[in-house]
Amino acid sequence: MKKEKIKLSETDIKYQIREYLSWTGWFAFPIFQSLGSYRGICDIIAIKKGKVFFIEVKTKKGKQSEYQKRFQKEIESHGGNYILAHSLDELIKKIKGDEWYREEVK
Repeated sequence: MKKEKIKLSETDIKYQIREYLSWTGWFAFPIFQSLGSYRGICDIIAIKKGKVFFIEVKTKKGKQSEYQKRFQKEIESHGGNYILAHSLDELIKKIKGDEWYREEVK
């Protein structure tokens, strides 16, 4: 029998990420696009012990729009931390790979 891969929607991945962040002590909240929003703004902002991550969530095959790429560039040009995550596992690897995290766990 073949194992069927479950395809998660972007909404499913966002939910997993928010739950993980909440369980691990982050203050995390979703950002909803609406009229007057900054075009390309990230999906989630997470804060813990003074560290802020701007998180854009995509499916495995999802790609950033040009507006999202501009938002990322703007955040990073001001010293901000931007994560493009295609899964919960990818987010965890990126957070744990951050220098701040390595200093926190010492």
